[in-house]
Amino acid sequence: MAEIYANLKHKTMKNNLIGLFGLVLFACTAQAQISFMETTWDKVLAEAKAQDKLVFIDVYATWCGPCKMMDKDVFAQAEVADYHNATFINAKFDSDTEIGGAVARQFGVTALPTFLYVDADGNLVARTLGYQDAPVFLENSRKALEVKEQFAGLQAQYDAGERSIPFMGQYLNILNTKGDIEACQEILNGMIKETNTDWQTTEILNVYMEVMNPDETDLLFIYFLEHQADFAQKVEADRIEAVLVNFIVSKHYEAADDMLSMAAGAEKDFKKYLPEVAQKYASYLWMTYYESEMDWDNYMSSLNDYLDAGEPDYIELNAFAWNVYLYMDKEAHIKQGLEMALESVEQESVFANNDTVAALYYKMGEKEEALAYAKIAIDLGKKEGADVSETQEMLRLIKKL
Repeated sequence: MAEIYANLKHKTMKNNLIGLFGLVLFACTAQAQISFMETTWDKVLAEAKAQDKLVFIDVYATWCGPCKMMDKDVFAQAEVADYHNATFINAKFDSDTEIGGAVARQFGVTALPTFLYVDADGNLVARTLGYQDAPVFLENSRKALEVKEQFAGLQAQYDAGERSIPFMGQYLNILNTKGDIEACQEILNGMIKETNTDWQTTEILNVYMEVMNPDETDLLFIYFLEHQADFAQKVEADRIEAVLVNFIVSKHYEAADDMLSMAAGAEKDFKKYLPEVAQKYASYLWMTYYESEMDWDNYMSSLNDYLDAGEPDYIELNAFAWNVYLYMDKEAHIKQGLEMALESVEQESVFANNDTVAALYYKMGEKEEALAYAKIAIDLGKKEGADVSETQEMLRLIKKL
């Protein structure tokens, strides 16, 4: 995707779309931590043999945002740390170092973070990648243990000709957990040629959704598009929607010469593939386009379409309201920005949205309200460990009104 972003004229849409389509934040208050070895590969394997455990490897980089989020929001959770410390030999390898780079090359790491589960002989057992919230991460770790215990027996059954539907669901699940995507794709490409659709179980279709390539030339994806009604009976609607949204956005990033044509093309596909939620996603694209053009009247019009199409959470509402504070001077826009910021606070009161409310009241010249919310923001910010210096400076200016 980096090449796609680099070819666009502006970066604003990239940042906003990541927030809408690709990034799930997970709050964490625990203070535990996975105990990682940061040493040589040979010493990690020796420790695994000594304790008869699998090795969990976090391949990361210091510049990788999702890697930092895993450290802060997931590895620091007590349940995650306790399970991993008791179950695995845990190791970290920075892919930009000599030792870490060698490990990354050995296991074909192409994206960060990548999580590897390896036996004491250095054989790959399972692989996952990308940011995962704590429940998903723990489930993947538990599946890695299942792979170690079950794969040899399942492979022997498969080689002996076992092809029952329940068995194939279990076998595909294990292959997927191992990271053997090509093997899963080969099996599924055979299944879609069958006239009998008994293979379309929830377990198999969930693997299918993970391993298909969302591209209009991919046979598995073409079959998915032609049989969405069948998939909808067994796969969660949110998952199908996410696949289609990511397909549409990626497709038009690659094809578009500029953000205007990207938004226009994507809107057509949203209406084609996701008619029930097309307004939500299309209006967001137009909103980010108009933001890049500093066209605030059309931005607010698209924002209203977006608000009408769904129920934005407190984070989104605060982001929209902050844009109003930063860039808009029309009284009607500022009043709507304040309404959004206050609704954000009502949903969940945190430092950021109280700071936005204070800033908007300050912009409106409402001294008492601005003072009250600035003080609340500073108190919450200190509790959250945030940098409150800019809010303190705003408080000083508010007092001069």
